[in-house]
Amino acid sequence: MVDTGAGKTCISQTAAVELSLKPLRLAKTYGAGGDYELEVVCARLTLRASGSDTAPGVSFETEARVIPLLEEGGAQIGLKSDELEIRLIGLLGRDLLRHAQVSYDGVGGGFQVSFDFTSLAASKSIKQCGGT
Repeated sequence: MVDTGAGKTCISQTAAVELSLKPLRLAKTYGAGGDYELEVVCARLTLRASGSDTAPGVSFETEARVIPLLEEGGAQIGLKSDELEIRLIGLLGRDLLRHAQVSYDGVGGGFQVSFDFTSLAASKSIKQCGGT
């Protein structure tokens, strides 16, 4: 999910456990419910043009905040599809969206995210997890 209100990219606790991601540290953060201390993990993401397995894209590691019960939040906001099961397993925050243009079509009910892969690949903030 694209979350322009999130400063950092996040992953659900369920997905982090399924992927065997190990916590790097705890980070203080602020969300809709107040102050939190969340685990930070190193996640490998691949973004591709048009969502195709063969389209150009970029893979990288980035730190992600682990959010307990994130998937349950997806059910509460009504994520559903007639053809596919939809699980909310993560949020793309402004740390990644700063490399993108986001267009929202409220009338048509859609949106488009266009990443600048060159900018994303050159970003020093995503090349190393843990700040080392």
